[in-house]
Amino acid sequence: MSAVRKKQNDDFDQALGFRLKMLRQTHRMSQTELGEILGTSYQQVQRLEAGINRLSPEKLYACAKIFNAPVSYFFDTETHDEINKFDKRILTIASAIAQLPDPDLAKQVYQLVVSMSDRLD
Repeated sequence: MSAVRKKQNDDFDQALGFRLKMLRQTHRMSQTELGEILGTSYQQVQRLEAGINRLSPEKLYACAKIFNAPVSYFFDTETHDEINKFDKRILTIASAIAQLPDPDLAKQVYQLVVSMSDRLD
């Protein structure tokens, strides 16, 4: 496999894993819980979300059903391009806010960040 093709595959696997992670976190599900539903370990879920391991078609379909999302969600090339534009720090912050157990707290943190950016303008 050429280096260019391998890079494209790696980018695709990372984007697909990112979408899986966002769905899981949006549904406030742990990696352990998702692993149990899929019949795998939380370590495997970590590797799938990181794009290290490739998500099989069967598990991809199962994830779509678990999260009530269309399978096409995982293949949205526009979203893939948008994800690549984001800095990983921004995605990490967004992910941390999404994981907050209290929705009111998450909203307050969001509002704090927005107010801080408004002050910079």
